[in-house]
Amino acid sequence: IGLLDLLQITRPPAEVQAALAAQARAGAAIVLIDALYEEQLLAIGAALDGCAAAPEPLFSVGSSGVEMALGQLWAKNGTLTPAAEWPRPGRAAPLLVVSGSCSPVTTSSGAAEWPQPVSARPARLALRPAAGLFVEGRAARFSGRSGGPGAGAGRFRRRA
Repeated sequence: IGLLDLLQITRPPAEVQAALAAQARAGAAIVLIDALYEEQLLAIGAALDGCAAAPEPLFSVGSSGVEMALGQLWAKNGTLTPAAEWPRPGRAAPLLVVSGSCSPVTTSSGAAEWPQPVSARPARLALRPAAGLFVEGRAARFSGRSGGPGAGAGRFRRRA
C-alpha cells in the first residue's frame, strides 16, 4: 500500500502525477491520498486522470472527493461542460435502487421516495456462494411505485 502524503500533494501537479506513477511502479496495488483543502483536489484529479492511459485497468475508490478532484480537472480543461438542460427521462417501472452507503444523507434521500426499504444484510450475503444467492426481504409495498402493491418487490433471486 502506497501513500501520497500532504507534503507530496502540495507540489506542482506534474510532480504529484510523477509521485503517483512512482508508487505504481514500486508495486503498490493501492495508493492512499491525503488531502486537507479543496485547493489540493486539482492536483489529485490531474494525477488520477494521468493514470487513465495505463495499460491495465485502474480503479479509484473513495469519498466524493475522488469525483470532486476529477470534476474540477475536467471542468478546467474542457472535458466537462455544464449541461444547458436536463431532459426528463420519463417513468421507469419496475425500478430497483441499490444503495451501499451508510451516510445519513443517503438514508434520508431514499426514505423520501421509498419509505419501506428492503434490507439485504451484506455480511450474510458474502457467506453464500454466488450461484445460489438468494436475497430475500420482506415484501415492500409501494403505493403506485414499481408495479404497485405486492408486485414482487423485496425478493430477488439468482438461480444456479
